[in-house]
This record gives sequence, C-alpha cells and structure tokens, in this order.
Amino acid sequence: MIKTIRNKDEEFFKMLYCCGVITEYGLQLMNVSSYKLNLYKANNMIDIVYQNGIKGYKLTSKAKKIMSKMYGLKRSYMYKSIRHCSKLQEIYLNLDLQRYKWITESEALYLINNKIDSLDKYNRKALNYDSISPVDAILVDRETNVAYGIEIISPSYRESDLNKKDKFLRLLGIEAIFIEC
Repeated sequence: MIKTIRNKDEEFFKMLYCCGVITEYGLQLMNVSSYKLNLYKANNMIDIVYQNGIKGYKLTSKAKKIMSKMYGLKRSYMYKSIRHCSKLQEIYLNLDLQRYKWITESEALYLINNKIDSLDKYNRKALNYDSISPVDAILVDRETNVAYGIEIISPSYRESDLNKKDKFLRLLGIEAIFIEC
C-alpha cells in the first residue's frame, strides 16, 4: 500500500496526468522499477492498456481524484491511444519543466472557453464552436512567456481537423508545433 507519495511518485503521476500514458520508453527515462509499477497497480492507481502489441499504463479515476485533491490538478489529458500519447510522453520527458510550463488539452479547452466568454456578444455569436478544437498540449516558456501549441498528427487527420486546431491557436495567439506519429 502506498502511504506517502514521494517526489518520484509525484513526477510519475504528473507525467501520466499530462500525457495520458507511459510506455516502456518512459518507464526507462523515469527509472521506474517493476516493484513501483506493481505497487501502483495493486493500489488501483494505474491501469494497463495495450495497442498493437505495445503495453502502456494510464491513470485510474482514483489516481486522478488524488491528483486533484493533492495538487489541485483537475483537467488531465485524456488517454486516446498509446501511439498518440507516447509521442506526448516523449516530448514531456525530454522537456526542461523548470523552463516550460505544460498545459494539458483539457486545460487548453478551459482557456479557450474563458477567451470566448471574454469576447463581446457580436464576436461570440459569430464564432462557430464546432470549428475549434484544442491542441494536445501548450508549452509556455517561463522566461519569455511565449506559448507553443503541440499537436500530435496521425495519418487519419483531415484538412478540416487541422483547420480547427489552427483556429484554436489563432484565437489564443499561440505558435503551432505539429508532430507526426
């Protein structure tokens, strides 16, 4: 049983909170032992997911509630697929989190809704909500305050999908970084 969440546990859970999944690559980068994984599973903190023979782990709803209670984190990244989320994991784990703030897709959706609510009645009415889609993550440089929208693009993306992401980025005044998975 996990009695105390230590710094290493916190880093692990925050990474899952921000990226949706961790794969073997992420476990190696974070130096997570099989003992810890089994402990997390036994405490119903993570679930195993599979896709195309690749195994990953995602947070349980119990773990998300704990993250919310302990750290005020309320809008986690929603697991989509191992392929998609592992690309986010790769970016997150190779990022200097002291320099960059990570904003999840759910948090980004909250930001855009606040932005839309701040528009005057005329501009809000002219805006088509169905034509906007948040990016997977936003990185904010803590030194310059410049924001970058990260979107993981799969082969199934259509032009209309990209246009929705582009509209989202323009509304918030954010630079785009599109990465293929």
